[in-house]
Amino acid sequence: MFFHGVRNSESPTSIIPPAPCEAAMPVYFGIAPVHRTGTLSKKVNYPVLANGYDDAVLALGYDQDWSKWTLCENIYAQFALFAMSPCVFVNVFDPAVHKTAAAEPEALTLAAGSGKLSVPDVLLSSIVVKDSTAETTYELGKDYTVAYDSKYKAVITRVSTGTIATDTDVLSVTYDYADPSKVDKDDVIGGINVTTGNEEGLEVIEKVFPLTRKVPGLIVATGWSEDSEVAAVMASKAWSINGLFKAVAIVDIPVTGEGAPDQYSEVPAYKETQNLNDDLQHVVWPMLKLGDTEFRYSSQFAALIQWTTHHKGKDIPYVSPSNQNIKCDTLISGAKGSREEVMLSLTKANYLNENGITTALNWIGGWRAWGNRNACYPASTDTKDVFLPIRMMFNWVEAQFILSFWQKVDGPITRRLVESIVDSFNDRLNGLTAQEAILGGRIEFRKADNPVSNLLDGKIKFKTYLTPPPPAEEISNDFELDPDYFSLLFGSAE
Repeated sequence: MFFHGVRNSESPTSIIPPAPCEAAMPVYFGIAPVHRTGTLSKKVNYPVLANGYDDAVLALGYDQDWSKWTLCENIYAQFALFAMSPCVFVNVFDPAVHKTAAAEPEALTLAAGSGKLSVPDVLLSSIVVKDSTAETTYELGKDYTVAYDSKYKAVITRVSTGTIATDTDVLSVTYDYADPSKVDKDDVIGGINVTTGNEEGLEVIEKVFPLTRKVPGLIVATGWSEDSEVAAVMASKAWSINGLFKAVAIVDIPVTGEGAPDQYSEVPAYKETQNLNDDLQHVVWPMLKLGDTEFRYSSQFAALIQWTTHHKGKDIPYVSPSNQNIKCDTLISGAKGSREEVMLSLTKANYLNENGITTALNWIGGWRAWGNRNACYPASTDTKDVFLPIRMMFNWVEAQFILSFWQKVDGPITRRLVESIVDSFNDRLNGLTAQEAILGGRIEFRKADNPVSNLLDGKIKFKTYLTPPPPAEEISNDFELDPDYFSLLFGSAE
């Protein structure tokens, strides 16, 4: 086209900046009192992104009974103890399913126009109010209102313009109440609902990135991962999230129940018999206690990993959470109500470490998480898989590569495309090397990896070498007496 004058054009930047990617974001699976919140819309088997304590509580509800409502322990550890964000919660408690009907109608006497039901966590939508003879059914909003009090007991209040005759009437009330005891490991494991086609339980991990644009870094199921089947499914999901990403599953070894180890020396054997030996599992034991509050270890350890990554690694997961402060003053084991203190010396804690189990130790600097090695150790000794920070670095850098160069998918296979990927990713690896987050790394496009038959089929392959620094797990120093220093006794005159 003919042109007379001055004009401009633009070319794509040859170096592609790395796409943002959360390095250690936990995804918590469990149960929360979602029936207490304003709406149940998208609160069951749905990823809830939270950036603060208020986000989590407003979306999921909260209760201090963590034995019933396991996600509440995660909320507290994540935000109150470690003040870390973001994270994702997946509640599997469904009030429409996990409920129990009152055995018989409750006789409720109104006093000054109001009456409180005796059972907490009554599902407000299930309440049916009748007169004392159960012949007349009253209408919500017209004859009465209902709301929770501060202890989540339902308060029924007479509407003065309604048909409930007086403030002192006796009402007959039927209802269902939330029953978290009806949630079992099958709800946590989940799968695909054959009726709706929706993901449930751990399968909801597939929704996290599409809905939140956050890549899961950790999979946690506090209160449920003690079950070996749940732990196995957690590891299975950790290997292939959306068919692309990897995460690390944080698994608790139980402190009570049939077959649970009673002593520290029994923990490695339990780990083996329960098949807790996956490259992407990290096993922790026992429970933690801070003041009068008890914690399953996974609830704190996941938050500690994120804290360490942010504060020590500047949002790069190359620093181990081992030897970082854990929030406890006692280790405990045994059944609730009869807990016993677990006393671990350095030798005992190291025995757990050498069997791929992380614990806690009261040593120099107070209480610290203690252990670097994933569950695959000692059966596997591959440095890439054995050390938690190295495994997380591989997971994170691999995710960054995918996110950064997804924009290049379906572009024409040209020298410019290859060079843009090689130059951009080498620039990223050089930056990580300069930060000492890795000792070194490089990406190559090799002819041997790219036969013509693959190129004709639209496939190109790169090779990346990556070496994160292992944690300095053992620092030794050999001391020797040097007799030559005795010459100093005689001064310098001789």
